[in-house]
Amino acid sequence: LEGAAQDDYQVQRVEFYAGEALVATDTEAPYTLDWPIPGEGAVVFTAVAFDAVGNQASSSLNVEVARG
Repeated sequence: LEGAAQDDYQVQRVEFYAGEALVATDTEAPYTLDWPIPGEGAVVFTAVAFDAVGNQASSSLNVEVARG
C-alpha cells in the first residue's frame, strides 16, 4: 500500500493500521506499507497522516482475498 499525504505545514508521519492494530509508521514520502498476504480473508487498512501541528486525516481501504 502507498499513501499520498501532503499538508500546508509538514507531514510528520503516516501510521498504517490493519483492522485496529497499528502495523507500521512511515516518516518519509512515499509513505508505504508492505503487507504479506496470509491467505483468504478480508482486512480493512487505514492510513492516518499527522502534520507538524497535530492535525490528522485518515483514509481506509477494504481488501478481500478470495480463491477464484
